[in-house]
Amino acid sequence: MKIHQVEISELKLWDKNPRKNDAAADRLVPLLKEYGFINPIICTPDMVVRAGHTRIKAAKKLGMKEVPVIIINFGSEVKAKGFSIADNKSMEFAEWDIPMLNDVFEDLKLEDFDMNLTGFDISELEDLSPSEPEIDASIKSEPETDISIKIDQFESILYEFSGGKDSSLAILKTLHLFKNKNIELVFVETGAELPCIKKHIIEFSLEYHLPLKIICPEIDILSYYMQKKRWPDPIYRDCQHKFINQVLDDYNPDALHVRGGRKSQKTTLSKGKEYQKIGNVNIWNPLFNLSKIEIEKELLQIKIWPGYSKGFKRTACWMCPFHGAQQYEALKNNYPVLHQIMYQWAQEWEYPEYKNDGTRKRFLEYWEKVRV
Repeated sequence: MKIHQVEISELKLWDKNPRKNDAAADRLVPLLKEYGFINPIICTPDMVVRAGHTRIKAAKKLGMKEVPVIIINFGSEVKAKGFSIADNKSMEFAEWDIPMLNDVFEDLKLEDFDMNLTGFDISELEDLSPSEPEIDASIKSEPETDISIKIDQFESILYEFSGGKDSSLAILKTLHLFKNKNIELVFVETGAELPCIKKHIIEFSLEYHLPLKIICPEIDILSYYMQKKRWPDPIYRDCQHKFINQVLDDYNPDALHVRGGRKSQKTTLSKGKEYQKIGNVNIWNPLFNLSKIEIEKELLQIKIWPGYSKGFKRTACWMCPFHGAQQYEALKNNYPVLHQIMYQWAQEWEYPEYKNDGTRKRFLEYWEKVRV
């Protein structure tokens, strides 16, 4: 088929096109600008557009004068109309393989690719990342039967230990299930831990007589982002994957990995479940089906990180841009030098931008108030 370069002014949009595409044209503009006009317009010999109305509208917004066109004689107006409908409808036939799509997205983010150029907007990206509602399920001291069968198959148990409330509770609630297993607490030292975390990690392991392994990523998180001068991605949390999850997965993929994930939390790029397999790693979240009230009640019975009493809400990296104001204020009160470093970086580093991203707005507003 021959491709012609045709002036847009010569093309006639099909006046009975049933697709509403004004909003779609706006979203196509950055893609067309980045990749160029790869997919030609389909027209009949009378220059009526049969496929490509959205691309033409986007091209006009970019000030393009000409577009590539393939002219096809369908033999009748009826067939031309049928093709127009079928061309649009056929895009709906396929479905996304969500785990595979997320794997590709991970690769893109690790290469600093602008996720806006995938065509997905922020709400769609959030749907693909974990975001689950709170639940009121009653607490379970033992796993469901089918999960019990799964976890019983493993000889080695790897507790992914952050030092936080949930990972601590997940350990203490399930230790009795693994009396004859090889148990190991594993903590990932990313290079940006709050100074008091490591001490607590060690004290916890000694108190409960649990073997502790501290592992590190190939490059520490501070060096990585200082080189790039940008903050981690607010949707795909590339920091968590590259510097924590992947490090843990590679350390012992044959063990059952036990986490403290709840339904209400965003923990990985895959939809959260009580038990799931991501890649080659089997993951169990024993707190997953517990209500927030029950978890908080049980937390009163265990020893938790002293940092909570100092105003911190999370044990996450001190340079994490996804914290709320309370965490940053606790950082200022307890580690003012680190708070000052964050302030400096907030002025200099790029924060990945997505339309309607609340985390970016919250972050910028906090550090703007600090500046004032």
